[in-house]
Amino acid sequence: MIDRNGKTVIPFAPGSKANVRDDDDPADESGKAIVVLLKEAADTARATCLQAVSAAQKAAIQLRAAEARIKELELEVRYHSDRAAHAEKWLAHVHREIEDKFFRPNPAAQSK
Repeated sequence: MIDRNGKTVIPFAPGSKANVRDDDDPADESGKAIVVLLKEAADTARATCLQAVSAAQKAAIQLRAAEARIKELELEVRYHSDRAAHAEKWLAHVHREIEDKFFRPNPAAQSK
């Protein structure tokens, strides 16, 4: 067949039904469709797994950072607690000194 520009045109149309092979068994078609669906499911599962691993890694990093911060805060609490205990000891010592110096009777003054 030749078109109006003088070029040869090859028609694209399926041949007669006699030339078409009917080798595809319905079981083959079903099997192929199942394999395609399984591949899609595997790809989706793989992507979901990668996302879960990534999220778990981020959570693990955040957990380690939180644990490190907790240790720092525990050290600060221990430091301030020790300082408070030390200050309380000094306050008790000062209290005893004040009691002894100002509120207890002076034995030397009583003997006069």
